Amino acid sequence: MAHCLCEFKGCGAKVMGAGSWTELFFLDEATALAAGHRPCFLLRRDDANRFRAAWEEGNGVAGVLARDIDAGASRERLDSGNKRLHALALPVEELPDGAMVQEGRRAI
Repeated sequence: MAHCLCEFKGCGAKVMGAGSWTELFFLDEATALAAGHRPCFLLRRDDANRFRAAWEEGNGVAGVLARDIDAGASRERLDSGNKRLHALALPVEELPDGAMVQEGRRAI
């Protein structure tokens, strides 16, 4: 049985619970955002609302729901169900700290 990982206002979430979201934890915010994930509206509402406002401004829309943001993020990071790979726009030496690059089957 999965243990309760997160609790908020008396609500517990089972890890990988049926009919639920997938609990993901990242080293830092930059890594999470780079991987195409947003702050949780249940556990981090203020951060999530700031993210939504920035997402709406950047996409020229208003009044989006979390599921709309998630659908957009999935379209951006997936290509026919597989990870979308992007051509390297800069030499590796010029990429910012924390950038993740795949070379063949290796991550560098």
